[in-house]
Amino acid sequence: MGKDRLNRIKEKFENALGEKVRLQGERLDDIGAHLLSKAPSYDNRLVPPKLVENCSKVAVSTSRVSTAVAKVMPQTEIWR
Repeated sequence: MGKDRLNRIKEKFENALGEKVRLQGERLDDIGAHLLSKAPSYDNRLVPPKLVENCSKVAVSTSRVSTAVAKVMPQTEIWR
């Protein structure tokens, strides 16, 4: 969220609630910079070239497993 948008939200909040609230303080954190500063260092020579070519392509996926009870087949004798 940009600084301008944050200021507009703050102004709307203050206008809506008026004297019912009093803001004690404000803090802006650059989370991206914070996370980047904690990123582990690495040796570029150890990274495969193909990985570097596609480093900006990130795939994220999720899957769900049904919680429905599966029907159990009756036991049958396989080996006779």
